[in-house]
Amino acid sequence: MQGTSRIGSRRGALLAPLVVLVACGEPDELVVREGEQEAAFCDASCARGVQCGGGQSLDLCKTDCRAYVSGLENVRPDAVEIVAECVLDLPCSGFFDSDAFTPCWDRAEREVEPAESLRRFCQTWSTRWFECGSSYPIEQCESEWVLSSRRYLERILACADRPCEEIGECSLSVESGGAG
Repeated sequence: MQGTSRIGSRRGALLAPLVVLVACGEPDELVVREGEQEAAFCDASCARGVQCGGGQSLDLCKTDCRAYVSGLENVRPDAVEIVAECVLDLPCSGFFDSDAFTPCWDRAEREVEPAESLRRFCQTWSTRWFECGSSYPIEQCESEWVLSSRRYLERILACADRPCEEIGECSLSVESGGAG
């Protein structure tokens, strides 16, 4: 039974559509609040893209970005803020490469402190996996889920109420946008 899942491994799926976008524009604001993660990310990537020679209008870029980027509501706003600030400082050479934003996500993973909601989640999640016969240390859980929003962790944690053989499938369903 697999008890781990990394937002880091999911970030490729979240960001892959941006490779086909031509980013452009200026960010509105870098203070990211709950529910504003996609807008903040798109604003930053579009702003840097225009500085790097992107060809779309700011409005079209933001519209396209928001249409293609999904899952950022599952990321903590403070983590998206770190990523957005980092994206604005990326060098233009390679900006449109598929892995251009990887250093920014890595930076967020290093800089974001585990929230109390994450600590509670990992205590329960790790305990439940142990009850199901697997080992998932709390420290590993905190490291792997550090970028996850409180609401996202709550949806994943609802899977812990399922029978052991259903937890993995349930959490994968939530990760892919399902109800669990």
